[in-house]
Amino acid sequence: MYLMSRKRKTAYYVIFLILTVIVWVMCVSLWNIFRVKNILIEGVRDMKGIQPFYGKHMFFLAPDTIKQNLIVANPSLIDVIVEKHYPQSLYIAASKKRPAVIVMLADGLLYLSDDGTVLEKNKQEPDASLPFIRYYQPLFYNQYAIGEKLDISEIHSASVLTAMVLELGIRVRSIDITNENMILLRADEFDIVATSQKDVARQFQELEYTYKQLRIGGKKFTSIDIRFEKPVIKLI
Repeated sequence: MYLMSRKRKTAYYVIFLILTVIVWVMCVSLWNIFRVKNILIEGVRDMKGIQPFYGKHMFFLAPDTIKQNLIVANPSLIDVIVEKHYPQSLYIAASKKRPAVIVMLADGLLYLSDDGTVLEKNKQEPDASLPFIRYYQPLFYNQYAIGEKLDISEIHSASVLTAMVLELGIRVRSIDITNENMILLRADEFDIVATSQKDVARQFQELEYTYKQLRIGGKKFTSIDIRFEKPVIKLI
């Protein structure tokens, strides 16, 4: 009787051990199924900062956190969308800010987006397709890092206004900033004089209206100054 009881206990133990192993294997398998193995990226090449997400568990990944990490690692990204596709895939879609202007430094170049973000800096020849800014004070290469915003109001105003002007079909070739109240945008056929001391959107509205009226009237002009209460026009 004692022997039968001992065999029964041994059998229960073996069964329990087998069930425990099976449950453990199933848990490990399920755990591994939900680890990130695939990351699909659309809209951008060479995205930095995605490697750490491989192997992470899907349940513990927050799309908003991933988005913020990617923006920090890739300052030029905009419109970032992150989605979790179970069981083991991340979908990331984004686009990049484009350079709007080039700032001429004392020892190099800064490529800025229209919101003033430094997208690139180098010491090579400037891209001839972009307008370049000459600033009245010397700026140096090592002062700025990629991803930071250039905190100079005149340059920021010039960048934003240049992007707006392009929407009118006016290509700005270069920009001279001689002081905070004198931003000179040199277009192909005429100059635009603006200031950082007046709202850029308001200046653009005045420029747009004036420019269209001059075109409708067939008048030729050399410059439109939008710094004052009313635009000042130099006719030919």
